[in-house]
Amino acid sequence: MDRNYILAPPVVSIDVTVDQTYTMFNTLMLLQTGERLSGVDPWLQQTFAALPPERQAFHQVFVNTVGDLLAPQGPFSSFLAYLQHLSAQSAAELHTQTLQGLGKWFSKQGNLPPEDWLSSPQRFTESLYAMIARHWEAKQEDPNPRLHEYLTTLYTWLQDPAGFQARVVGHLRWLWETVLAAEWARVEPILTESALAFRDRNGSMMAPNEAIRVITGRDLQGAWDEMLKTVTRLIFIPVPHIGPYVILNTGPGDLARILFGARLP
Repeated sequence: MDRNYILAPPVVSIDVTVDQTYTMFNTLMLLQTGERLSGVDPWLQQTFAALPPERQAFHQVFVNTVGDLLAPQGPFSSFLAYLQHLSAQSAAELHTQTLQGLGKWFSKQGNLPPEDWLSSPQRFTESLYAMIARHWEAKQEDPNPRLHEYLTTLYTWLQDPAGFQARVVGHLRWLWETVLAAEWARVEPILTESALAFRDRNGSMMAPNEAIRVITGRDLQGAWDEMLKTVTRLIFIPVPHIGPYVILNTGPGDLARILFGARLP
């Protein structure tokens, strides 16, 4: 008798939950990209277009340069708690966190030390632009045509750590008070309904790709296998505005969060 052995895929712990912080940070990051991503909620582009010009300009630089580097890491009780975390850090700590994030990009260019790529606006802008452009080319997409301009502005921001912190926290707080708080009040019941519809999955053990298919409704077999290799816990967060897209955020540690368009089974 022949014996055939098949290695079963590893399983991870599953939770589906509503999370104000990750939801609203995702929304603010999508505001400026609404016109580039087909299928997302028109609310994104309409809301961005209604912002004062100076807010639009700041937000474009933030999203296209350091937004992902300052994204929430770990649980926060609310979006305001996340802002409090940013403002409670010393300006030097936030500055270092940003430089370390940028350093990961530069390390792909040959481990340039910070004193090298920060030595001049031209060196900073050209080096980082080349790295980001290659990232987008690998996805067969063009980088933002204003990226060079945004990086030049970022270099100026980074020369003043206290000013950088004040600008970022102040802008995010303004967005919350002016746009995001009201939108959260509108969408929270929808997100809660979606999370409750999958509550029987909370605490269950499933193979990652199967969990993604069941909860998000999308078959992403193989798309994220490498990034999910060391993950032991997956948190699914229903979000608004995202349309057909699914977003994976890995870390800290063996945790990953998957943001998906709020839906019912």
